[in-house]
Amino acid sequence: LHSPCLFVDVANGRELGKRHQDSSYRNPEEADCAIAIVSFLLSKGVQPQSIGVIAFYSSQVGQLRQNFASRRVDEEVRKLIKISTVDGFQGMECDIIILCTTRTCRSAGFLRDFRRINVAVTRAKHHLYVLGKKAILEQSNTDFTHMIRHYEENEGCAIVDSTQLLSSL
Repeated sequence: LHSPCLFVDVANGRELGKRHQDSSYRNPEEADCAIAIVSFLLSKGVQPQSIGVIAFYSSQVGQLRQNFASRRVDEEVRKLIKISTVDGFQGMECDIIILCTTRTCRSAGFLRDFRRINVAVTRAKHHLYVLGKKAILEQSNTDFTHMIRHYEENEGCAIVDSTQLLSSL
């Protein structure tokens, strides 16, 4: 987690959603990974107000909040961590941003919207951690395809597997 730009490949992630009462998507495995990273950062003394977790889908925001509440982190600390949709985070910044892409199928949805991607990746002052299914995002023909290539080719950027990352936290 020392790289300023880190892509976490959540290869085991599952996209759920688009049920009759829900027109949004969520990815429980990606949410678990994001919350584990947040918990690790808090254990290392990072101030909660320095951390933002953003997602393209409102159901993923709900999943993140639910998973975080189950971690039994002090409610006052949870309130200081900004968890929001990309649209809701517009105009805000944090030292560390954890971005959940959520999608695991070939249909990229919101991930094709350059404006949303621009808002999402420019919210971080110091560290941007992008969580997603690398194989799908590489083939999505979106800006994430180019981002992954950039992360592979440049110093200061890294790509890690979520299971390896989580076992090291």
